[in-house]
Amino acid sequence: MPEPTSNYLAALSQITEKVAVELVYATPGRDDGLLPVNSLLTEMEEIGANSPLLSPLPQAIARARTLVDAAFEKAAFDADIVEQLRVWVNWMQHALTLALANKALPPLPAASATAQPAAPAATATAAPSATSSVPAGLPPEEALEMNIESDGELLREFINESGEHLQNIELGVLTLEENPTDADTLNSIFRAFHTFKGGSGFLNLIPMKNLAHELESLLDLARNHKLTVNSDIINVILEGGDTLKKFIAEMTQQISGSKPAGPIVVPAQALLVRVRTFLHNPEAASTSAKPAPAAPATPAPVPAPASAPAAAAPGCCGAAAARRRNNCCFH
Repeated sequence: MPEPTSNYLAALSQITEKVAVELVYATPGRDDGLLPVNSLLTEMEEIGANSPLLSPLPQAIARARTLVDAAFEKAAFDADIVEQLRVWVNWMQHALTLALANKALPPLPAASATAQPAAPAATATAAPSATSSVPAGLPPEEALEMNIESDGELLREFINESGEHLQNIELGVLTLEENPTDADTLNSIFRAFHTFKGGSGFLNLIPMKNLAHELESLLDLARNHKLTVNSDIINVILEGGDTLKKFIAEMTQQISGSKPAGPIVVPAQALLVRVRTFLHNPEAASTSAKPAPAAPATPAPVPAPASAPAAAAPGCCGAAAARRRNNCCFH
């Protein structure tokens, strides 16, 4: 076979072995290894786009993408996806060995229901959500539930600490606008989202945890030079910080008693779709058209808990938000 094709197959084989290692630690219900597997699969897709691979290798890579996308939608692996990916790795290892030896490839195993293309999220028979309204094609917004009675003290501490992290995100965005490759700033914003993910996950604040996790993954790609930070990426980082701020504002009002306790719904699905697009295809950030400016958002007033410092729940839009939206702070 031509030398270039042999090189492509050898590269695919090496990547497959790396995926196999990551899947050793994949656990249903957790996202450990999901981002590395996604990055490795992206490398496979790039090879497939630049090489006339023998069938059914392109179909196999496409099936793995469907499985990984399904895991991203769930924000974690499940048992079926892990098992299918392990079957896929075994097939890829065998098929690539045969391909390198100029032998015929085995047929691709039949796909299970998880590996089939997903049906459109919104259908004519879908029941409307009583708690949210989202554009067609997006899943319903997920409500945040707090257990104030048992977790009240921990929730107050989480809110108190959030002010510093939100400020780090906003100040970091200002720096990225001037220097998109600043390593210290990328690490600072990454740590802010990572801390949000850990705290909200511990307190079972699922919508916040999911959003912070995706944004943390985006920053991880940027700081590892796998994603180019441009205006599109800066916009989703800023919007992510604003969305977390809205959650904090609503939580603060309920904990302080100025609002009755209940589920908190903050629109985040459209943002999650945009972030996942860049995670699945980092190069999309450098080739996508510049989005239209986001509509100005008026932050909800945030009364601070009695024991919380004033910075715990900022009620004024920060410097980055004010600069990008050309509006004033709200006091």
